[in-house]
Amino acid sequence: MQQVIFLSAVILSLAGCTMPAVIGVLEQDKVVVEWRSNTPVESINEQAKSGCDIYGRIPVHVSYRCLKSDSLSGGCLRGQTVFACVEP
Repeated sequence: MQQVIFLSAVILSLAGCTMPAVIGVLEQDKVVVEWRSNTPVESINEQAKSGCDIYGRIPVHVSYRCLKSDSLSGGCLRGQTVFACVEP
């Protein structure tokens, strides 16, 4: 049974199912959003907005960093995007 569950998880991940973006770091002046290669940009931006909203601020994109790349294609499989939370 465990093998079936594991195999199902692998198939779903390979099938291109989107992964939601999540807030990894949240501070008054910044939010770091973690994502996977198939995470829509809208999801990343929504997480940044929801994090900055807590402090009554708006997100401004600062940078992104690839945490894990695909050795075959060179594409980024997992990364972080940093946003500054600024006064509106």
